[in-house]
Amino acid sequence: MTDAANSLARTFDAGHVLFHEGDAGREMYVVQSGIVTISKRLGGRERVVADLAPGDFFGEMAVLNERPRTATATCKEKASCLVIGASTLESMLARTPDLALRLVRRLARRLGGADTMVELLMHPDPRARALLGIKAKLDATGIAGGAGPTLQQIADDAGVTLHEVTEVASRLRRLKLAEVGEDDVLRITDQGRFFEFLEFVESPQRASLTQKAAT
Repeated sequence: MTDAANSLARTFDAGHVLFHEGDAGREMYVVQSGIVTISKRLGGRERVVADLAPGDFFGEMAVLNERPRTATATCKEKASCLVIGASTLESMLARTPDLALRLVRRLARRLGGADTMVELLMHPDPRARALLGIKAKLDATGIAGGAGPTLQQIADDAGVTLHEVTEVASRLRRLKLAEVGEDDVLRITDQGRFFEFLEFVESPQRASLTQKAAT
């Protein structure tokens, strides 16, 4: 680590809240070690939006637009982060155009992912949320034919119960769209048909058909 980075590095204990939703934003963070959980209040409940690993950054939007924090950041485990204030960030971006370009690209990807997660968590049907949660995992990691998420991970991300996810997984198995291993890992076996099936979930005029297919 360079001397400049050393001067920005701080270590936080597990459970430490870096900032709360609604706080004023004065710094952004870059995770160097550990995991930081980003959560947001949706539908009256605190929902996990993302777990950020080393190399990820967060908190930049409040610094750039001088608006309140839109989510809460909590150290899931002991974590080390670079803490970058507004003036330091502006100086870094002015000196390093490539850094500015990478920041813009990552912001675009993150905003797209955040929109997907908010849409998922606000869906009124828990079984549809489970299906959309599986799709989100597929989009993010390409789980078809490979190592997929566990049923519990899907439940946690979608804000539904493990029982509801298990029911949906059972229907997908009967349709020969997925398999569930002994380790409770879900694997999509027919990606094309799976996305066709999801059209019923994402199309309002087919909502009644979706409910019948998922229950």
